[in-house]
Amino acid sequence: MGKQSKLEVCTQLSNQFFYYLDEFEYGKMIAMMRPNARWFRQGKTLSGHDAIREALHQRSSTQRIRHIVTNGFIEHEEAEKIHYLAYMLGYRYDDGTRCAPPLPINGPVRMLLVDMTFLRTPEHGWLIDDLKAIPEFEFPVLSVNY
Repeated sequence: MGKQSKLEVCTQLSNQFFYYLDEFEYGKMIAMMRPNARWFRQGKTLSGHDAIREALHQRSSTQRIRHIVTNGFIEHEEAEKIHYLAYMLGYRYDDGTRCAPPLPINGPVRMLLVDMTFLRTPEHGWLIDDLKAIPEFEFPVLSVNY
């Protein structure tokens, strides 16, 4: 962990994880998780790398999506375990084609509570053991006429 605080490490890992998700870099993203990690995503609990990979490959490949993670803090910590909470806004555009940004949207799709547990492993350092993305607010999708 070097000179980084545990909070800095958790913030870095959560931001990196969602960036890889946004960029469809599933191998890098899954490598940040323990082999038997759990992820509560879109109302379902996915357990283990294979189940997570399978769910991710069902995502639309034409979407442009961004997850903004903010207000993160350590809710509880032990020597080898950290419980981290943050808020996340999701922005999404998908008209079924690959479009270059900037893309027209009216605002975020939803706001979620991100609840992450990190465990320190001897071989890989801090890895995600449990992740919950719990919707707090849904924003109506407005039609866009350009």
